[in-house]
Amino acid sequence: MIASGKINVKPLITHRFKLEESIKAFETAATGAGGAIKVMISCE
Repeated sequence: MIASGKINVKPLITHRFKLEESIKAFETAATGAGGAIKVMISCE
């Protein structure tokens, strides 16, 4: 359903980090800091 676009998951991504910030991203995801629901790491 996600792949077909029937469910929009973008609102669930509460925090975005660059690859260089991956340690902070994992800490945020593990602790739920700042109300984190879903954390995304961008590899751009």
